[in-house]
Amino acid sequence: FDAATALGVPSQPTDFGETLHVWGVGEGPFLEIPFTGPTTLRDATGTLVDLLANPVSNNLPSREAFWANALKLLSRLRDRDRFAATVESILYDSADSYAQSRLIYLESRRFQLGQLDRVGEAGTTEPDSDFIDPYEDPYAE
Repeated sequence: FDAATALGVPSQPTDFGETLHVWGVGEGPFLEIPFTGPTTLRDATGTLVDLLANPVSNNLPSREAFWANALKLLSRLRDRDRFAATVESILYDSADSYAQSRLIYLESRRFQLGQLDRVGEAGTTEPDSDFIDPYEDPYAE
């Protein structure tokens, strides 16, 4: 039963990392966590809170909660398979796969959080006027 859809409220998937962003928590250092991939300290904390506060695993019997989490893991593995060509091109075709992965993740996440606006005729993205990129190379030309 989905009461929100019945009342005409659109679904907007979100996570606790987004909530922390709205509360003004900075993104912190970039992390590359094994088996989960790129993230920031804020989003890793949000993911941990999401896992601990998951109503499915907290309210279902342990056997059903196990299968719900196993299905979620299989879904993530399917996503990895679906994007395998992109991930492999980042890992093997770029000069610095870590920097490329960091750049793609941070720009994507910042766009999701509304920190990047689409500006210009070519559809380029420019940071908000008050946004400072902590990962920007100060010596780049």
